[in-house]
Amino acid sequence: MKSDNRISVTVCYALPHHQEVIPLKVTPQSTVLQTIQRSGIMDKYPDIEVNNGNVGIFGRLVGLDQPLQDHDRIEIYRPLYESPPEARRRRAR
Repeated sequence: MKSDNRISVTVCYALPHHQEVIPLKVTPQSTVLQTIQRSGIMDKYPDIEVNNGNVGIFGRLVGLDQPLQDHDRIEIYRPLYESPPEARRRRAR
């Protein structure tokens, strides 16, 4: 019986009113960048800028060369146009 040595990961990108979630199976030790490229999300959303400052795994910033582990969730973050404290102050007014 042949075993499948791939790991399950998810690539996520949140838009204001929609969240794109792409489940993938990749080889162990695939990197964040390789997996994002393989997901095709940058073809679907060409405005995505993937760099070392806007990608995380489960809310923790990571480098693009970070190797993945089984069940990792890669999150691609959009730039903030307003800081969270400023947005709260504006809503409170």
